[in-house]
Amino acid sequence: MSMIYLPLIVIAACAFGILLCEGWRLQKNVSFFLGLLALIASLALLLNQEIQPHLTFFSHSLKLDGIWYVSTFFLIIISIFIFLLSHASLKPTKKEYFFFVLIALLGMSLISASNHLLMIFLSLELFSLCLYVLVTYNVSDVRANEAAMKYFILGAFAAGFFVFGTALIYAVSGSFVLSDIGEVILAPSGYHPYLLMGVSLLFVSLAFKVAAVPFHMWVPDAYEGAPSVVTSFMATAVKIAAFSVLFRLFLTCFLPLKTYWHTSFFVLCIATMVVGNVAALMQENLKRMLAYSAIAHSGYLLIAFISFQNISDLAPLHAFWFYLAVYSVMNLGAFGVLAATGYETLKDFQGFGYRSAVLALLFSVFLMSLAGIPPTAGFLSKFYLFSAAIASKQYILVVIALINAFISVYYYLKVLIAMYMSESIGGEKVSISLPAQVTLGVMFALTIYLGLQPGILNDFIQNAMRGVF
Repeated sequence: MSMIYLPLIVIAACAFGILLCEGWRLQKNVSFFLGLLALIASLALLLNQEIQPHLTFFSHSLKLDGIWYVSTFFLIIISIFIFLLSHASLKPTKKEYFFFVLIALLGMSLISASNHLLMIFLSLELFSLCLYVLVTYNVSDVRANEAAMKYFILGAFAAGFFVFGTALIYAVSGSFVLSDIGEVILAPSGYHPYLLMGVSLLFVSLAFKVAAVPFHMWVPDAYEGAPSVVTSFMATAVKIAAFSVLFRLFLTCFLPLKTYWHTSFFVLCIATMVVGNVAALMQENLKRMLAYSAIAHSGYLLIAFISFQNISDLAPLHAFWFYLAVYSVMNLGAFGVLAATGYETLKDFQGFGYRSAVLALLFSVFLMSLAGIPPTAGFLSKFYLFSAAIASKQYILVVIALINAFISVYYYLKVLIAMYMSESIGGEKVSISLPAQVTLGVMFALTIYLGLQPGILNDFIQNAMRGVF
């Protein structure tokens, strides 16, 4: 049997190896390099495996198909650069920091492979608990403690919704396995009220994780209070993990129920785009601005769920994964600049274009890509998504999304105006470490390259998604 699960074993073994390093009181660089080597090794093992759409483990609890493969590929790459940024800007004094990053990665990878409701819940709580700790890494920062508490309390509510929804679905289907639940849904008596209520509760729980309005309240405070590099991890990896399980549930198992959940997705999609972009207009703190931007981008991603009609038209799904990948690159770059510089407010960036021209240029490109300005990858990701929605005749949704995209240009341009058209408030040229330079350079190159040559990423996604349905 193919050892396709080897990357997960490597990540888990390395995480506990780092705990041993802490017990032996070795230098922090040992934990950093051990974790980095494990991530690179797991990525190499993953790329060396052939995708097997119907490969399951642990009594069908895990399904290592294309959804898992693409999600884990993105998550490992993100984690590699999070390690580099952490070593460069956060300078972790406690080696268990890297342990929590790896365990969170393990939980995110497992949730993308989960084919069992209890496995989804356990994986969800595994990476959520790690993030609660990472948010409050700077224990002396009052904002971090407040953010972690809010995140924890709302996360506990979300977990309660998920457990209650799981219980209702089990009461009707008699199984936690998604394929068995799908068979019950397809049966003549499958549309049971308890089943529909359970599906609704699962959606509410996952809406917290993807930061859909009105379940977004934790995002601005958590993003602002956490260290910038942890915020970068949350803004990218958590979104991939949450959307991957939302994808598996609602576009595979619960797809026959689309007539019931379509309206809820439609309303939340519009509300998430509008609230996210309008709230971002009023922010002076860039971490809060990017937090509301992340909420708005969750609304854009929900367009793919509404646009998907049947398995004969996979354009919305390919657009969804392309958007998710590009979004991660843009955010990793934008938050990477904040982490490397230590800046947070709009005032900090006044005259930044003259003090640090190269960093300002990189930041400008990331922000323009988030706004969807060509020739960046952000423009192409929005083009694919909106084109798929137009093909599905979701004209109203596309018009609203375009209006919101134009609104977002304003608050991104505010930062560019502050950097290039405002007098500097003082300060010297910002110098950043080599790992941060590598991270920002790679993100910049990907932002431009994927905007001009998207074929490689598109081919990768299409090959991975083949056989999922």
